[in-house]
Amino acid sequence: MPRDEQPAAQAIDWPVRYSRSLLQRADDCLRSAYLHVRHDGGASNPAMERGGLAHEVFARMAMDLLDRGERRLWVGVDPSASAQEVADYAASVVDAAVRASQRHVPIADVDAVRQMAYHYALALDLEPDQVVAVERKFVADVAGHEVSGIVDVALLDGDTLEVRDLKTSFAVPDQGTFERAFQLRCYAALMCFGFPVRDVDGVEVRDPSVGESVRWVRLREIYPRYLTDDGGLVERATAITRADAHQFLVDVGRLVERLDAEARSWRFPAVAGSHCTYCPSPSECPILAELRPESSELRGHDDAAMLAQWADVMRAQVADADKQVKAWAGANDGRVRYGKDRVREFSVSQSRAIRKRKGRADLEGLTEAATRAAEFGEPFDAQSFVETRTTNTFRSRTLSQAELDAEREEPPVEPVGARFGDDVPF
Repeated sequence: MPRDEQPAAQAIDWPVRYSRSLLQRADDCLRSAYLHVRHDGGASNPAMERGGLAHEVFARMAMDLLDRGERRLWVGVDPSASAQEVADYAASVVDAAVRASQRHVPIADVDAVRQMAYHYALALDLEPDQVVAVERKFVADVAGHEVSGIVDVALLDGDTLEVRDLKTSFAVPDQGTFERAFQLRCYAALMCFGFPVRDVDGVEVRDPSVGESVRWVRLREIYPRYLTDDGGLVERATAITRADAHQFLVDVGRLVERLDAEARSWRFPAVAGSHCTYCPSPSECPILAELRPESSELRGHDDAAMLAQWADVMRAQVADADKQVKAWAGANDGRVRYGKDRVREFSVSQSRAIRKRKGRADLEGLTEAATRAAEFGEPFDAQSFVETRTTNTFRSRTLSQAELDAEREEPPVEPVGARFGDDVPF
């Protein structure tokens, strides 16, 4: 459904403050941002609850380290000799967090958090005098709104700010994808040009800026699922300048203005893409909304039968749509570009398989030839039973960032200032 034909969204109370998560959704899909507000972030799931619990555990460990006034939890201790001691400590922190938390985390996910806590306890390294944030909220004034974000860990060393974000997923992005990601660059901008806040008797109070003198920002995304052979954690890292952070904030300002405009018209157009996986409410997406049943809540056999019938009808319609799209692509340039980052295209590949005889794989002939070779010493040529097949498959995939960049009408403009140069002080 074209954007200009999509139905308007239902009017709701619109926030005065825009969170980092809201803006990140808006950057992908404006309707997703609207649904994020309407459903207060969307329904939770085990992965989200696990991640929330893990961050509570990581924060407890960091605060424990700061209370000790030490740089590492296990200074001077051989990790291999103290594995049980570290494991006991990690388990105790997780247990305390589970008891204090309102989250419902399945037992298997609690076990995963214990594993991550053990890795984090071994690798945690903070200079107490440099720590300026542990799960701390920062706000900045952007285009008439407050923009906020909660930073996992940040350190300030002279004119260099280091922002760390902890990820509980097994999936580690490639370097290019990481460098273009929204989240850490948003945190860098908020810390450079905004203010930390704290709660005082239920009132949010701004503290002095910690980023006025920052010239460089090191961004680190850390994955406690993985402990490396040298006792560290798998991570992605890069560096940006203050000018880069400012340019990002300018871009965020345009995004804020766009959200304001959509909130006046309640259009919030939807666009398909890989981000649809994380939509707060896929059933409310206006793209082909008229083809969905009004409710998937099954109250009895009739509802189940109706939904089964809808699924069968949709399966047939989807198969027909796939056939039409494939035919169009075959008659044109072999691909169909759609959504924010998706494409359907023909892909040629080769495979090897047992040759066919009378329409079926000749397993009997292969077995018979192998048996004669083994029992009577007859020559056996296995390759004569194998054939190479070339297939031309029509498939869908997500475009890489390099492919998306290549689609731009103009090359990206580099921000003013050094970028990943030799003078970056790390």
